Amino acid sequence: MHIAFRVDSSTIIGYGHVMRCLTLAHALVYELKTIPQKNVDDNLLISFLCRDHQGHINQLILDSDFNLLQLPPVEQKISQQCSDSWLGATFEQDAQQCITQVKQLPKIELFIVDHYAIDHKWHSLMKPYYQKLLVIDDLANRSLACDFLLDQTYNRSKAEYQALVPSQCQFLVGQDYILLRDEFSLLRDQALLRRKKRIDEYNNELTPTNILITMGGSDPDNLSQLALLAVGELIEALPKITVNLVISSQSIHVDSLTTFCNEHSWIYLIVNSQNMAELMLSADIAIGASGGTAWERCCSGLPCLTTVNAENQKVIANNLAQAGATINLGWYKNITIHTIVSALNSLLNDTSAYEKMSNCCFEVCDGKGAARVAAKLVQKTTKHLLTIPKEIIFHAAKADDCELIYGWQSNKNIRKYFINPKTPSWLEHMQWYNTCLLDPNRILYLLHNDQGNSVGLLRLDQLTKNKCNTDIPTYEISIIIAPDHQGKGLAVSTLTNLSQLKQNATYMATIHNKNIQSQKAFTKAGFKKVSPSSYQLNVINFRSDNIKKLGPNN
Repeated sequence: MHIAFRVDSSTIIGYGHVMRCLTLAHALVYELKTIPQKNVDDNLLISFLCRDHQGHINQLILDSDFNLLQLPPVEQKISQQCSDSWLGATFEQDAQQCITQVKQLPKIELFIVDHYAIDHKWHSLMKPYYQKLLVIDDLANRSLACDFLLDQTYNRSKAEYQALVPSQCQFLVGQDYILLRDEFSLLRDQALLRRKKRIDEYNNELTPTNILITMGGSDPDNLSQLALLAVGELIEALPKITVNLVISSQSIHVDSLTTFCNEHSWIYLIVNSQNMAELMLSADIAIGASGGTAWERCCSGLPCLTTVNAENQKVIANNLAQAGATINLGWYKNITIHTIVSALNSLLNDTSAYEKMSNCCFEVCDGKGAARVAAKLVQKTTKHLLTIPKEIIFHAAKADDCELIYGWQSNKNIRKYFINPKTPSWLEHMQWYNTCLLDPNRILYLLHNDQGNSVGLLRLDQLTKNKCNTDIPTYEISIIIAPDHQGKGLAVSTLTNLSQLKQNATYMATIHNKNIQSQKAFTKAGFKKVSPSSYQLNVINFRSDNIKKLGPNN
């Protein structure tokens, strides 16, 4: 199978497009490894078509063991404020150069394009060389001849694209499809505990405060320095403040920022961070651009002051501010030291505002979008090769789901297989449910089908090491399918898609010896019977050790 990406990076374009494409590529590789039939991922080829722009990060593609097909250096000048120029060539020239690279390779079964300078005209020229096309966009400003449209903007509506894409286009739109590396979802449970601890300590002025500054990979206007100067205004009043500044080695300001940081003991400079999720986990407040890191901060529940550094970031910053998940500082050219200081004080001095913003961040992004996108794309593009279970979307259960779940748990045909088959009273159920929501070692997921209907409940209980005798996280799993949705294969679909939730994990299930349907569902999903009533599944994170690397001359 051949999957190809057309995406660019540079000091002007930035690095977010390549980073989110790499995230999706890894998720696709993993999804292809977990589907039931063998050999689908054999001879898998994932290619990246990228131009040789100044300050590109194409080496990261090679470091991920993907196939890099590099296009010639730019023939036309590109401008930060004019994304139409970002190809560095005409669309005809770019398409022809891409054709030269791919025509000797296997036909592309899934082509993924993440580029503001590409529209339907380029798609049409490339059409003979691919079967299905996914466009990743967040501008909604041009005609696109695609089979799938992915826009991860918070609260984006497919109606904004309806007139721009073919009638048969399938939409992956909104925050459920935010592309984040799995390191963020893996640390999400810790982030929930970290924010709660911070809120409990908030009124103690001696509590250390760590501020994370991330202004994007290139930061051509050196907003990093402006943010540092603003924090410096608060150091005398709040001496416990420290700053982690994250920049790229490709930044044109790396030397001046290094000098500035060396002169101030409260600043820690990190170049080319390899542990962004951990930095966000340890931070209390962030100051950053409204690109891909905006979603990473939300997944980490990290309150933030957001800058708008490019046109495509305006909608993102506005929507997140309206949701209460950030303070929007506005267009980068209008931001002053006073603007930043004032916004910082509003968070540092108001516990309730901090807590509310952190909770809103968690609501925006759960970190599982890449797995959802990969599952849907594999389902749609490989159905001629195999039968894949129906799509299931996982959402963290909320307080107002209590009554719905009580109805399911009270059903006599479901309840009879419980360890405690006695139906609880409404009060007993409420007490149990509220305890579940507060338990850091228990997670409840409401299951939704692809029509958005609530179809069941999944419970995960993390077991302690002395109970599971392994360093790999182990979870006890329990599943309920709503009575009116039983018999549709949804239990198998849920269990087959567990990789969306946790990777590098072991799942254990205890099943009543008379519950034959559950035994069949767990077995069909890959669980192994390890005792008369116990079933086990190991989910191992896969990285691209099986990917062919080819070029036009191979």
